[in-house]
Formats: sequence, C-alpha cells, structure tokens
Amino acid sequence: METRSLKSLSLTLGAGLCLGTGFGPGWLPVHGSGKVKSPPPRMVTFPGSRTYGELDTAVCTADQPFSGAFRFANAMGTVAAPPDKFLLLKADYDLIVHPERLKQLKPNAIDGITFNFLEATDDTVKELPQLSSLRLVCLRGTEVTDKCIPYLVKLPRLEALDLSQSNLQGIGLGALSALKHLNALNLSDSVLAAAAYTELEKLPITDLRLIRTRLTDDGVRQAVKIAHLQKLSLATNAKLTKSTLQYLRNKPGLIFVDLMECPFKAEDLLLLKGSSIKTIWFDKPKYSLTAINAVQEQMPGISIQLYEPESRNMDKLDMLKPLH
Repeated sequence: METRSLKSLSLTLGAGLCLGTGFGPGWLPVHGSGKVKSPPPRMVTFPGSRTYGELDTAVCTADQPFSGAFRFANAMGTVAAPPDKFLLLKADYDLIVHPERLKQLKPNAIDGITFNFLEATDDTVKELPQLSSLRLVCLRGTEVTDKCIPYLVKLPRLEALDLSQSNLQGIGLGALSALKHLNALNLSDSVLAAAAYTELEKLPITDLRLIRTRLTDDGVRQAVKIAHLQKLSLATNAKLTKSTLQYLRNKPGLIFVDLMECPFKAEDLLLLKGSSIKTIWFDKPKYSLTAINAVQEQMPGISIQLYEPESRNMDKLDMLKPLH
C-alpha cells in the first residue's frame, strides 16, 4: 500500500468529526478495459469483547491528500477498513485502565493513536512501542511526564507527536532525535524547564508549537537552532521582546510564524523584513487596520493573516496541515 507522508495530511482532532462511509463504489470503470475491482479492504482485528475506542480514517495517498478525519467504526472485533486511508484510534477510558490490551493488536494495526484529555500516564505510553507502525501519537491533556520519552523513541515511524498540556518538563527531549521521520512536535501549554530548549536543536522536526509556554527570548534563540525548522508557533507568550523578532529574521528556511497574542505592535513586524518568512499570524486590530496595511505594503513578500484569538484552531492537532 503506497502512502503519503503525513506532512501533506491534515488531521483536526476534536469535536465535530463528520460521519464517514465505507469505500465508495466496489467497481471502478476504466476506459477501454471494462471494470477493475477495487483493492481489498484492510482487515484490522481488535481482540476481546470490549471496544478499544473509535476508529477514524483519513485519506493518505500520493494523489489525494485530504483535510479531515472521519469517524469510521467502533474499534471492536474485526473491522474492514479502506486500504488507502490513515487509521486513527481514539482510545477510550478502558484503555487507560487496561493499557496492556494494546499488546493484543498487530504491530501494523493502526497508523495513529490519540489519548487526548484522558488520564493517560507514562505506563500507558509504555505499551505503545509494540505498535511499530504508529506515525501519529497524541497525548494532549494527559498525565504523561518526561519518563514517557524513552518509550516514544521506540516508535521508528513516528512523524507527529503532541505532548501539549501534559506534565512534561522537556528533560530528555533530545532523545527524540533518534526518530528520523519526526516532523511535527507540539509542546504547547507546558511549563518547560530551561534545559529543554537546549535540546530542541537536536530534533529533525520542521514544525514546532510552543503556544502558552511562558517562553522567553532565550527559548526562541534555542528553538531557531533546529536545522530544518519551517513553522514556529509562539502565540500567547507575554515575555517575548523584539529580540525574538531578530532571531526569527535570521533563521533561514523559516516560512511561518504564529505571533498572536504576543506583545508586539504592527510596526514591530517590520523587523522581519528580508527574512525567509512567507506567512505571519497576527492579532486582528480592534479598531483600525491602518497600521497593519502600512506594514504589509512595506513587506509585500510576507502575508500577514489576521485572526481573532478565539478563531485560531492551532490548539487542536492540525499539525499536519500544510500552511500556505
């Protein structure tokens, strides 16, 4: 089965998932050759008489990237899943109580798993390495600590990791450098130790989220040392100064920054003129767009996109959505 890198797949995990259907037509017409049967379904077995949670799907093929996750089926018994879709298990509370049940799944049963806002702990994560095909792990709003990192390092195909709003301090983050496919890391809503930022530069990621982390200029200075960093979200960090803007300007390859609810004025953004940045997320002015328009005219190569704070959806895991 050919799959596409998660860099081009958009998953927004949270409320409001649409109901999905199955495979579509069982026979696809091919001009001049009658009909060709669709590929066989992907059979996934969830042993036992209790559900593992909900199974969601998202298209993930070379020619059909898709911007959404669809509720597909209960993760119970044997499920015939579409062969060309990313399979995401939204764990239920029973898996928190009995994480050893994950050992009963085949290593390639699912592509991603989320424990968002459940009481998952380091012991929960301890059971994940046997699911060696995992490419996405979401632990937002859980009880995990730095002790979970050695278990995550044992997931060789991991591409996106959400550790936001957890008990993580970030000691030992550098060990994630062993994950050569890791592309996106969300550490938002975490109180990270100063030492955590010095370890970031070891990581292979291109997308880093540091929203509401009590970040300082020095933390940004460390973050921009990440060799392949392209997208950096710094929203709602009140301690940042113009020094941060200088670090962002001098970072080659950086194409996106989220500066919403940061202590910058519109004219401060001119410090980013001449950088590689293509898109800036910024607060929508309460009264006048004059200052923003004046800055935009002086930086025609940078798109300043304005949002109300409550309209920004970066807190949800759309980590894999391309930003234009």
